[in-house]
Amino acid sequence: SVEAGIKTILAENRLRFNLTGYIFEVDDQQVTAVGGATNTARLLNADTTEGYGLETDIQWTPTGHWLMTFGASWNPTEIDDPNLRIAPCAGGCTITDPIDDDGFVLLDGNPLPHAPEVIFNGIVNFRSDAVSKGFFGSLDWAYHSEKNFFLYESKEFRADSLEIGLRGGYTFAGAKYELALFVRNLTDEEIVQNGIDFNNLTGMTNEPRTIAFEIVTKF
Repeated sequence: SVEAGIKTILAENRLRFNLTGYIFEVDDQQVTAVGGATNTARLLNADTTEGYGLETDIQWTPTGHWLMTFGASWNPTEIDDPNLRIAPCAGGCTITDPIDDDGFVLLDGNPLPHAPEVIFNGIVNFRSDAVSKGFFGSLDWAYHSEKNFFLYESKEFRADSLEIGLRGGYTFAGAKYELALFVRNLTDEEIVQNGIDFNNLTGMTNEPRTIAFEIVTKF
């Protein structure tokens, strides 16, 4: 593996910008085939797995009232093994990989499971008083592009994700007390995050929209 990058402090210490590029190759990487008709977890060795990408993180404080942080990455991965194969799902999913004469799915060229190619997240914070906070608010989000849940590729067992959160409130008495209202999964997206493939099409989803009120005290 090789990695190189830069770390910078700019705009009179108000902006931090870091950028990294990397490339890796792993020989005989151990991967896990989960599920299939017998619902077992089997360890396999791929001849080679490869990956490369770019990652950046940014922290920006334009004034004492604002703090913003952003992160992004581009991370393609690939399994390089023309002989690696596994049993397909037993629950009737739609396989998009080639299938050999024995009914096994060929994995050559697939990305690694749970390895999205694009990730982007960030937080924007505001406070009316730069020292004691006062009124405050924050917006956050987390996104990743489509990823496979398993070693094979299918139409059902892959998904992307975007969740947004909000939080706002007021701090008083020298920042000793805080009242806040927050919302998680603001857009109430139903996102499939993982699956079970051995006897049906089962998906695990994220939490639904949550709205709550907080009372915080420090002592």
